[in-house]
Amino acid sequence: MLYECLYDNPDGKFWVRPIKLFQEELVIGSQLVPRFEYVGNTKGKSRL
Repeated sequence: MLYECLYDNPDGKFWVRPIKLFQEELVIGSQLVPRFEYVGNTKGKSRL
């Protein structure tokens, strides 16, 4: 899976991960949450 960081990262803007790792869930506190979340098409929109 190729994805783009939405934040400044000195190590690079684009990253590659195996799809299995990209789709996994993590436990944060007592909640199971996805590691990544689709934020929609941001092309042409300002990013925070």
